[in-house]
Amino acid sequence: MNVRTICLSAAAVAALCMPLIAAGQAEQATWPARVLITNDNGIEDVKIWALAKAFSRVAETWIVAPAADRSGTGSFLSLGSRDRAITVERDYESDSLKAYAVQGYPADCVIVGVGGLMADRPPDLVVSGINGGANLSDDWFGSGTVGAARTAAFVGLPAIAVSGLDDDDDEAVAAATEWVVRLAQSDVVRTLKPGRYLTVSMPRKSPGEIKGVTVATRAHGLFTHRMERFSGLTGSEEDSLWVLQYGEMLPPPENSDIAAYIADYIVIVPMKVDEHDYELLEALKAREGELPGWPPR
Repeated sequence: MNVRTICLSAAAVAALCMPLIAAGQAEQATWPARVLITNDNGIEDVKIWALAKAFSRVAETWIVAPAADRSGTGSFLSLGSRDRAITVERDYESDSLKAYAVQGYPADCVIVGVGGLMADRPPDLVVSGINGGANLSDDWFGSGTVGAARTAAFVGLPAIAVSGLDDDDDEAVAAATEWVVRLAQSDVVRTLKPGRYLTVSMPRKSPGEIKGVTVATRAHGLFTHRMERFSGLTGSEEDSLWVLQYGEMLPPPENSDIAAYIADYIVIVPMKVDEHDYELLEALKAREGELPGWPPR
């Protein structure tokens, strides 16, 4: 097994963004011609291999995925922290499909893939998934699947995060992977502007039970949460465990992602990386005189 070590500083990670955004996507007869696939469930997950093999029939395909399950890690990036080195092991290679396992997180995999393994020519598209559970409502925030797509969008690449597929249904896996390839080849994805990406949530149903595809807004604040303390090994408070528990879900708004998902539709939610609040910017600039002066007194 071929083992490589990649080490990028924080400045190098940030520097990856500008060339990709400036270069844009080259005109090609077939698009995407080069695809990077990652996930947060780890390289051993059967769904990432099914997805990669489907893409490998139409494009040069690279799997760059965590060596272990990294679910729920959001956009966490360990690369760039004190020039941390990440080990990358070659897992599989053929003419149309290459696979590498990364000792890191989904966002690390995108950076390692784009800025390291595929640095000679960046991928046309990054696809993250397919995750087992649907990333609906506020679940996108902590999702490693979505975090990988968000990282790709941050460096200027079109990206899709796909979630919600049952490993045990071979027919569903085959239909879903074929559909994701067709989505990737569509002008909707090809024309995504830098900083934009799509999240896709697929009902865990047989293909015949899925009613269609819809675009929806993301529901917000439908779940109540509470923290519960459990005794640890010694039973002392110092050894206690805190677990986040979900409460009941409020009725989802009409035309929201959860409402469409419950109705057995594949749900696409458009997302963007830019969290700059332009309205608040103007409001704050008008009130700059109210801010504490410097030096403090």
